[in-house]
Amino acid sequence: MRRLGLIVMVLGFFHLCSSVSAQTLGRASGLVKSTVDNSTCMFAKVTVSNNKGIVKKTSTDMDGKFNISGLDTGTYNITIVYLKHDTLRSTIRIVTKP
Repeated sequence: MRRLGLIVMVLGFFHLCSSVSAQTLGRASGLVKSTVDNSTCMFAKVTVSNNKGIVKKTSTDMDGKFNISGLDTGTYNITIVYLKHDTLRSTIRIVTKP
């Protein structure tokens, strides 16, 4: 198995305020690259879950980028699966700005 790495992983902890619901939401975004040859991982499966189960799923685009929005504040597990590479698991936290 090849090692899957997040060479340039940018997990944005942004919050968007809706004037209607006044709910604060965040997003996780990043770039997935192989640590073997530094190539981008197109169409890798990205899953964000919490202690209640899967929250959101997406795939990376042609450039290896992903963006998952609409996340409530809290702690999440992120899992990235790419063909012929090890599965990558990490914990992220979505926080609000003071």
